[in-house]
Amino acid sequence: MTEKNVRKSGKEKAGASAGKAEAALSFEEALAGLEGSVESLKSEGTTLESVIKSFEEGMAFYNRCEEMLKEAKQKIEIHGRDAL
Repeated sequence: MTEKNVRKSGKEKAGASAGKAEAALSFEEALAGLEGSVESLKSEGTTLESVIKSFEEGMAFYNRCEEMLKEAKQKIEIHGRDAL
């Protein structure tokens, strides 16, 4: 496989990961995706295009995690009120 094909394959996988972030990922999967995006941003020698893509994917994973945490907090508050 040529270097160009390897890069293209990696980009396709990254795009699939971003699409998954918008779907019903578990919190753990979204957090792992966010951590992967952060690691990608830290790597040296990346192109601007790659950095932008990693940032966008990371934000999608972050938004999924935040959404799930808000839902969990609401459930805890509701159950806490019911217990009183």
